[in-house]
Amino acid sequence: MNKIIISALLNILSFIGFSQSNQSELIATKISQKMQDSLSLTENQKMQVFNINMHLSNQKDSARQQYSGSSLGFQIQKVVNMRDSLYHGILPYNKFLFYRQQKRNLITNN
Repeated sequence: MNKIIISALLNILSFIGFSQSNQSELIATKISQKMQDSLSLTENQKMQVFNINMHLSNQKDSARQQYSGSSLGFQIQKVVNMRDSLYHGILPYNKFLFYRQQKRNLITNN
């Protein structure tokens, strides 16, 4: 009986972990596809954007495990604030400027 309960709990926990990872991949894929469409990125640049977003997602997951409350919010914001500098390293200058302009428009129009 105990083995069945433990087995069921392990299955549930592994599904939750897989689901979170899968969700991160879906979001990173969506972001990289939208950026490829709007910025005419190459496949290599698209993959780099995907990798950046997966890296940031992993960093946020790590922060969620280590922090709570207002310190968690601060740590998540630190991770999110890294995004532009990471994009700047892979995007040509004109595409990075267009990305920043589009981002600013999204922020001010919402």
